[in-house]
Amino acid sequence: MYMTVHVLEKPASSKEHIVETLPPVLAVDKLTVKYQQQIGCENVNFATYPGERIAVIGPNGAGKSSLFKAIVGLHPVFTGQIRIAGNTVRQASKLISYVPQHESIDWNFPVSIWDTVMMVRTRLIGPFLLPRQRDRQAVQSALEQVDLWDLRHRQIGELSGGQRRRIFIARALAQEAKLVLMDEPFVGVDVKVETEIFDVLDILRREDITVLIATHNLAQAANHFDKVLMLNRHQIVFGKPVEVFTRDNLARTFGGTLRMWEEDGGLIMITDDPCHEDHHH
Repeated sequence: MYMTVHVLEKPASSKEHIVETLPPVLAVDKLTVKYQQQIGCENVNFATYPGERIAVIGPNGAGKSSLFKAIVGLHPVFTGQIRIAGNTVRQASKLISYVPQHESIDWNFPVSIWDTVMMVRTRLIGPFLLPRQRDRQAVQSALEQVDLWDLRHRQIGELSGGQRRRIFIARALAQEAKLVLMDEPFVGVDVKVETEIFDVLDILRREDITVLIATHNLAQAANHFDKVLMLNRHQIVFGKPVEVFTRDNLARTFGGTLRMWEEDGGLIMITDDPCHEDHHH
């Protein structure tokens, strides 16, 4: 299996103006995460700004999930620190929306789209208070923006793959999150659904919500994201795709799982072996 990665100078659907003089939405400083005495990721350093879309790439076991779980407070920080809008993870928990891998969600749970999105408002109003008018308005607005309002009474298990992923973007909007983490949202989807997901991710961008997405799709990472974080237990590089998509960085990130060569026009050809999962090419 192979794919061609052509790194654009200006990625498709990139953010026009990223103001890096503003305080970062997420700042990760010299972060190392351990669990069960094993290092998940180590010495990770990067910062993201309002509305940025960041691709996090690396082989299986590279530490992508460890990084995400540390950011949302599910894994303890061993060394270093994480700041979200200047706050600790605990202080900023209401500002973070986490979308786990699709397969880890129980889609047979008997709950409607409306209730699934309303649940995030509970974090804002408290578990023992009834939703207020502004909570209902926030949920309605979020569902309308992702084109799920007419399906609000439908049970989540009845939805298509693209609709299921849009629920979580609606949750982030209703929650008024500043940071959204998505773990492999494009796995198993076709081109049509992938396009639908990027369309609603553009809604998050317009709301200045920062998005980190773990993905195995290198062509997607090169051409649809503002910046790329390459991990292989430790940080390889972080920066704009046109700067970081080099043969050396990719070789250091993926080791022997990728074989590369260049062609005229600046194309990087990447041969995929069975050790590297990519469901899109």
